[in-house]
Amino acid sequence: MKKGFIVLFLSSLIFAQSDSIALNLANAERSFSNASEQTGIKNSFLAFLSDDCVMFNPYPVNGKELYRKRTANAAHLTWHPSFVEVAASGDFGISTGPWEFRKTKNDTSVAYGHFFSVWKKQSDGTWKVALDNGISYPKGKKIKESEHIRMLPSMKTALNDDDRSRMDLLEAEHRFVQLIKEKGSIASYSKFAAGNMRVYRNGNFPSQQKTEALELLKNQTAQKEFSPVATHIASSGDLGFMYGFSSDEKNDSSIYIRVWRKEQEWKIAIDMLEPFKK
Repeated sequence: MKKGFIVLFLSSLIFAQSDSIALNLANAERSFSNASEQTGIKNSFLAFLSDDCVMFNPYPVNGKELYRKRTANAAHLTWHPSFVEVAASGDFGISTGPWEFRKTKNDTSVAYGHFFSVWKKQSDGTWKVALDNGISYPKGKKIKESEHIRMLPSMKTALNDDDRSRMDLLEAEHRFVQLIKEKGSIASYSKFAAGNMRVYRNGNFPSQQKTEALELLKNQTAQKEFSPVATHIASSGDLGFMYGFSSDEKNDSSIYIRVWRKEQEWKIAIDMLEPFKK
């Protein structure tokens, strides 16, 4: 009886610690938004982006350099995290949620959407944004979503060698793309999607479940080619992402970002597409 109580107590401590790490990242995201309100968009991004942060304009660029060149103005951008996951290593996480844009602080919102950010813990223990992007949609598309903030559990099957982990993830991506070519986009997403896969496409509120994701994708022009530019993975080998260029059946080009989560095998957690403006 006493042994069982000790095990339960220790387990609760582990979960509490995990929750606190994920909550710490969520709070960093909230602090970022608060800074945007207090000091302006430009200053807040310069404060919270990592020195090597990747953004898209529309090609991949250094986010900090991009914002250094921008002129500060009275525009107002606010957001909050609704979906946060942190790798078991506690040094790598993703955050996403709704944003609203106003021309000035006292105006009503004129644009809406969802942001997506990858955060990495720095050597001094602070969280910084390593990649940032997002989508927009009409106000009428807004949907209430439940909050999801968690740290991934440690997995014995997760690789802890960076090179092996990256190759393992790239192999999953290769199988995913190959299945698209063989059986089509929906068949491939059906096989590789996580149960709560979130799909991000301009004009649509992000899906929150696999069934919603597949329905959303059925109404999109399928991508046929993917050329990854960079792949990053947590040191625990359980959460990673890649970005690159894709082209569809009409040969129109886009930037894609795909987040993979290691469950029993690699599954797609987030799939984002940003077409190049014509």
